[in-house]
Amino acid sequence: MKLRRFTTCCFIILFSTGVFAQKLNYEISNNPGKMFDLKNYERAKEIYRDQYKKDLTNKKLKYRFGTCLVYTYEVADAIKILESVASDPSTPIEVSFHLARAYHLSNRYDKAIALYKKYIATTGAKAEEIDISNRNIEMCNNAKALIKSHLILNLKTSVKTLILLVENTYQ
Repeated sequence: MKLRRFTTCCFIILFSTGVFAQKLNYEISNNPGKMFDLKNYERAKEIYRDQYKKDLTNKKLKYRFGTCLVYTYEVADAIKILESVASDPSTPIEVSFHLARAYHLSNRYDKAIALYKKYIATTGAKAEEIDISNRNIEMCNNAKALIKSHLILNLKTSVKTLILLVENTYQ
């Protein structure tokens, strides 16, 4: 009798939890601002793209759409859009951070470092993004060093190959 009550209670508890389940915000919202704030850039990008096609002059819309493009790895388009917005004083100060990230992803390390430093020096910069900027500056410097050493290594390998070809030709 006790086992039957216990299994009935367990059955009721297990199957009643589905009634109280809620959908997550990112699954139900068609609000691009909400998606942007939740960092669901893929969904926000889709909605902002439609709005951007209708209004090409809205600076806030351009900024947000460009930022979404950065984090969905459409970097070339993101750079074009964010560069056009970066000089406008009405855009948020984070535009330097996101544009730096776009330059970083497109291997333009010197420009990325300059913009990360500009963002860090800006009054009102977010502490979390300052930490990320400092780390990204380190990554850019490491990438520059690796590329330089890789080019030197490739050059040495090419010279050795050329010497061997010349030696084999004249033997």
